[in-house]
Amino acid sequence: MRCGELVLFLGVVVGGGYALYDYARTSERLRVETITVDGALVLDEMDVITESGVTNADNLLFLDVNGVRDRVLAMPYVKSCRVERDFPNKVIVSIEERTAFATLLVENRSFLLDREGVVLEELEPNQLPVGPFITEVPDLGFIQLGAQLTQEPMSAALAVWAAFQTTDMAGDVTVSEIAAPHEDHIRMYCDELPFEIRWGRRDFVNEARRLDLIWRGTDHDPPCEEYLDLRFGNEPVCK
Repeated sequence: MRCGELVLFLGVVVGGGYALYDYARTSERLRVETITVDGALVLDEMDVITESGVTNADNLLFLDVNGVRDRVLAMPYVKSCRVERDFPNKVIVSIEERTAFATLLVENRSFLLDREGVVLEELEPNQLPVGPFITEVPDLGFIQLGAQLTQEPMSAALAVWAAFQTTDMAGDVTVSEIAAPHEDHIRMYCDELPFEIRWGRRDFVNEARRLDLIWRGTDHDPPCEEYLDLRFGNEPVCK
């Protein structure tokens, strides 16, 4: 093929490619018509769609699915997100939500937390808390929605709550508060008990087992008036 013919051939190829690109970019057949949200239980589907930034003006072929996913993941309740194109004109947003696990109380403000310490939302005064109130956590600073609170006392309080929920005792009492001034000094308060339960030393699973043995061994009535301290291995202290 002579040089002039080659140039002509490449021009045709490039021109045809651009024409195809321009057709795909402007084609009404590829405009987004439907946006569906799977997995929204707590969140409103329309709120997810709004946060996704996807509109009927978007072209499905050129949609930035990674950008859509990142915007949805920025919602505090969203733990994971997958965005799929369903040609010719549908977008599917699949999410896994975080679940409220406990309620953080800071200066008369209440925040729902998930099991990992992610701040899900601030409660209005008329909204009910989930789980016990977690109190006395030091060095919290400004509470930002969507942030994960990683202070050791906070992590310890959540771990205590998780361990306690595995016990038989959890079905008999209502935990109203878990105070966490230090990771080795966690105090649990139950509505039905006159004494506090003390946890610590990061041995919460075994402490929960010992607590259950005490609970069953005393016929659900430990002889404590002030506290039951589980932090001393196999010799818990009851006062």
